[in-house]
Amino acid sequence: MATPAAFSNNFRHLATDKIFIFKPKIPLLQTFEKMTSFTIYYSYFYQPLPSHQFTALQLALPPEMQQQATRYKKWESAHAYVLGKHLLLQALQAASGTFTLHNISYNKYQKPTIQGFYPFNISHSGNLVICAVGQQGPVGVDIEQCKDLDINDFKNQFTIQEWQQIQQAATPLHTFYEYWTKKEAVLKADGRGLTDHLSQLSVIHPKVSFDNNNWHLAPIHFFPGYIGHIANSFECTHVEFIKMELQ
Repeated sequence: MATPAAFSNNFRHLATDKIFIFKPKIPLLQTFEKMTSFTIYYSYFYQPLPSHQFTALQLALPPEMQQQATRYKKWESAHAYVLGKHLLLQALQAASGTFTLHNISYNKYQKPTIQGFYPFNISHSGNLVICAVGQQGPVGVDIEQCKDLDINDFKNQFTIQEWQQIQQAATPLHTFYEYWTKKEAVLKADGRGLTDHLSQLSVIHPKVSFDNNNWHLAPIHFFPGYIGHIANSFECTHVEFIKMELQ
């Protein structure tokens, strides 16, 4: 298996692009213990990596992840999966270096966690992969490339009020993606991921109640052509975006 050092020779921290601030709606002293911040590691890929480079990245993963990477029929899906795990590995190394991908465990819905490490979640769409790492509370993140599609095919996944707002919006497709990423982020934070609960989950407001749990939603509008959201049980104060690039 490849060592972390070997991995670092292939993947480097390119830049810390931006701090995106979310201002709390009530006084700071009253909300200090209920707020948190996030770091989002991200990487773009536009074409298949040279086979030797992709193989090196794949071999740096635990055996079960290596096997999973080979099951994808599309190269884009395989690359997104492998790069997502390496973004998480970068987060693990940045935190302490004591955790590895071997420490990941899964709940019955296959949501990954690492005991003793910060909450995290991975998402990908188009040519973008992101890994969000929080400070506390469960984390769910979803990113979607804003492609043209027939939103009517998804009508049953929204509440009546949500669908009315989508239809009445100046840009219905944009509002569709706003609501969709909110829903998926909450369900991923909840631990269930995409299920048949989408139509039962209302995300009209920034704070969402679902199955007796409250979730705060923070938008991700940092990536041109993409819309995303982070869901967490604490209100988000800011997000740090760290770009990683293969070299």
